[in-house]
This record gives sequence, structure tokens and C-alpha cells, in this order.
Amino acid sequence: MKMYRSILFAPGNRIRMLEKVGKSGADAVVLDLEDAVPSDQKIAARKIVREISEKIAKENNVDIFVRSNPFRDETGLVVPCGEDDLNAIVSENIKGVIIPKVEKKEDILRCHKILVELEESFGLVRGQVSLIGIVESVLGVENVFRISTAETENRDFTLAFGAGDYTNDLNIEWPEEEFNLDYPRTRIASACRISNLSKPIDTVWINLENEKGLRQSCKRAKSLGFFGKLCIHPKQIETVNEVFTPSLEEYERALKIKKVFDEVKEKGEGTASVDGKMIDYPIVYAAERVIELKNLFGFKD
Repeated sequence: MKMYRSILFAPGNRIRMLEKVGKSGADAVVLDLEDAVPSDQKIAARKIVREISEKIAKENNVDIFVRSNPFRDETGLVVPCGEDDLNAIVSENIKGVIIPKVEKKEDILRCHKILVELEESFGLVRGQVSLIGIVESVLGVENVFRISTAETENRDFTLAFGAGDYTNDLNIEWPEEEFNLDYPRTRIASACRISNLSKPIDTVWINLENEKGLRQSCKRAKSLGFFGKLCIHPKQIETVNEVFTPSLEEYERALKIKKVFDEVKEKGEGTASVDGKMIDYPIVYAAERVIELKNLFGFKD
């Protein structure tokens, strides 16, 4: 799965917002058919999203995702029209789909099967449409090690975390310190690693006036194995991109580590010292990832 620092949501029924989202500076955008769209507007929103995705694809250099509704409803609280959503919006203009409220491995398998059929019918390459599943319930978190093993052939697939529904399901507060999100974040990140998926994408931050809290949320998620964050407002993008981009200092240190280690490796040695700290293969691998991110995104000032 391609790495994204910031993924910005826009309501699928709000044309003016959709027309601006591609110019936001986010690495990717999500045209949302689920939570942001009232039940009586979902059919109309599909048509809007289909048309606007073509416009965004032509005018902006940004990857487009569409969040569908769930495929099933076991609570009586959601509109389970996910399959109808996919039938209406899959095209060559979108990079991928985001499936909410994933609780079972079968949710991913069902989505993959539908996408295969749509790709074949539209003449798209099999596996062309990427897939992100949002884990946002207690059941989903507990099943995440099975969910992450869903076979999607050559289709890019990874997971994201949804803290709003998760905390609501558990009937707990969502404090700005987010200390009680360590458990689901750790399970989701570990499941992605074990299944060799790309790092998962972190939940939104809902307090638009607390930039410091947003920064800390990004750092905490990053420290637990996530990369990138779902965003709900353009003003969040700069902070999110900054946290998930190596600084110049981090990049230069990574280059130094790589250079020193390459030199000692030529002598048949497996450890070295940089600035008084021992380095070995795990440290070098981490440095190489910093260099890779710099090549992808540049580095923050």
C-alpha cells in the first residue's frame, strides 16, 4: 500500500467542499458516503461522488478514496448499503475504497470479491482498486489478527483505526490524552505487521482548536506503529504531514548511520558507534526507513 501522511475526508453530499478538497495539500482525499451523509441523501451522494471524482482526478495530483457505507447492520444504527455504493462509484478515477466498521475477516473478503467483479466489468486491472478497512469496534479490535489475514491477492490492503465508534462501543470517554487507545492501536499495528501489511492509518482528531493535542496524537500513534492520520479539516494537514515527515536533522543522522555502518561492514564487523551510541542492523534498518521517507516526502524545515 502506498504510504500517506494525511488523508482528508469531505462529505459526499457537499459539492462546494468536494470541489476544494483536492487542493487541500493532503496526500490523499476521501469522498465520504457514510457518516457525513444523511440517510435520505445517500443515493444522491453517490452520483455526486462519481462525477466529482472525475473532476478531481483531472484537475488535482492527489489520490482519491471513497468511503462506502457498511455491508451489514447488526445494530440497527447504520445503513448497510455498501455494495450499492461500490457499484455506483468504482471507476478508473479512484485510487481505492475505505470500508467502515470492519469486524470480521469476511467483511474484507466480501469487499474484495465485489471489487474483482467491478474491475472486470469496467475493464480495470484486477486488483487496481486499493482497500482500507476501518477497525472501530471492540469486536473488530479483538478479531483484528484474523481480519488482517484476509486474502486480497494482488490488491493493496491495510487497516485504519476509528476511535469515535470504538470508544462509543465500549461506553468510555475519548480523552484528549488518548491513553485508553493504546490497546486497540497496539493490536491493530501488530496485526498489520504480522500479516505483512503496510502500517495502519490512525484515527481522526476531532478537536479542531487543539493543534498541540493533534500533534501529540500523531506522535503517540506513530510510536505505536501507525503511519499517517485521517483528517477532518484542511487546517490539520500541515501538522499531520510534519509529524510523519523526517526532519532535516533526522535525515542527516540516518545518512551518517548508514555511511558509518557501511564502512565497518566492509571490514567484516557488525557493529559501530555513532555519536557515542552503538549501532547494529536494527538501527541501520530504521535509518534506511527514514531515508526512504525523505525520498518520498522530502523533509520538514
